[in-house]
Amino acid sequence: MPITTCPDRPAQGRWRPVAGHGKTCAMAEPDPSHTPLAGGAPLVLCILAGGIIGAFMGQAFLGAVIGLAVGTAIAVLIWMRDRGNDRD
Repeated sequence: MPITTCPDRPAQGRWRPVAGHGKTCAMAEPDPSHTPLAGGAPLVLCILAGGIIGAFMGQAFLGAVIGLAVGTAIAVLIWMRDRGNDRD
């Protein structure tokens, strides 16, 4: 099996190149034109807020489940919006 490396890093005849060992071209040179958005923070905040609001109403678990549903919907919307920006 031939050694595959990035064009700017010639193979050294070993199982890995000397400079930047363990990194593929994709890891070594990320796409600077796009930074993905994160949907995890709204998800966690909605779960916590739902649990706290539910606790005040006497139904902490139900509030957390509703918060999970709302947070998941927000995270999916963020993911879909970010995924649409990749196609530009």
